[in-house]
Amino acid sequence: MSTEIQNRILTTFKQTLNLAGQGSRQEALLGCDFILRLDPLFEPARTLYNRLQAAEGPVDTDDLQDALEAPSDQPAPQAEAPPASPTQTTAEVPSPPPPQPRPDSQATADDLFPQDKEATGVAVSTDELRAQMTQLLEQREFQEIKKLAKEHRTEVAKEADLQAIVATVSQRLEAQPYLRSFIDSAIKAQGEGNLEEARKLLEKGKNLDPTHPEVLQLEQQLAAAGTGDTPAPEAAAPPAAPTAPEAAPPEAAATEPPAAAPPAPPAAPEAPATPEPPAAEAEATEQAPSVDLAGDEGILGQPSASLDAESEARVSELLEEGQAAFDRSEYQTAIDAWSRIFLIEIDHPEANRRIEMARKLKEELERKV
Repeated sequence: MSTEIQNRILTTFKQTLNLAGQGSRQEALLGCDFILRLDPLFEPARTLYNRLQAAEGPVDTDDLQDALEAPSDQPAPQAEAPPASPTQTTAEVPSPPPPQPRPDSQATADDLFPQDKEATGVAVSTDELRAQMTQLLEQREFQEIKKLAKEHRTEVAKEADLQAIVATVSQRLEAQPYLRSFIDSAIKAQGEGNLEEARKLLEKGKNLDPTHPEVLQLEQQLAAAGTGDTPAPEAAAPPAAPTAPEAAPPEAAATEPPAAAPPAPPAAPEAPATPEPPAAEAEATEQAPSVDLAGDEGILGQPSASLDAESEARVSELLEEGQAAFDRSEYQTAIDAWSRIFLIEIDHPEANRRIEMARKLKEELERKV
């Protein structure tokens, strides 16, 4: 990990600790999320995140601040421990240059994990680790992946794709409460017959966790239902056909000219094919839920039109992060980054647009492969 990223992690973590101590829970959670995406094995951020999840107000962070400053002083004592093996000469123990000097004094994943490094005698090949983690991800065994990542953190730190798997796991776990809200709301809308709104809610849930079993099941149900809410208005239109029999009076008009005049006015409104306006009205009513949805504050409690400066900055970071991955043709990584915007702003048009574009390119790439 580069020095620049390490410094960024430390700076962000200090700011996040201050926010947590002040009781700014949502902002602190976003800070932890940002740090864990840069370094999924940064344990202090994970600890703080768990505390914030269980707390309502300010969180005690004194011990985490100590841990944050420890790495600069800790490498020396840790380096002195190995020389303890030559017990015959105590003068060699406090020797300044350690047997394995660190390249710099910046905090790394090894500094922040006080436990011993994994035993070199039980080495696991990167390919084996990758295969295990990929299979566990497909099986949604998220806790097992976290356990593997801790046991083999050195290998994970060297491989970007393994870090991406760990980051995906963190994202899926963090998104569970929000995903639950989207799924429940979609099921409710489906039960009320509002399939259009159900699809929109499902799409937002799918952006957070596309492989969730309930998401896949609900997607199949809505696909089977087809355009279930549009037939209702169109079904009402056929009854208008009885106006055709009313056209019969014109025949009577041939025999009874005075009686032909009254039926003519009803026939005139029917001639312009009035069944189409109800369809247009139905479309207008179908669009209404989307307007309500865009301004919905019930899930996150955050109005989309009035984000605070901290949230706006986070949204901008996620847009840039996703764009960087998109430019590298890492479309799934880009989709993951942009999808996290929905945790801050429930309806973000630009994020929707970019996600859709990335999905199309990803599908094209997969078809070529």
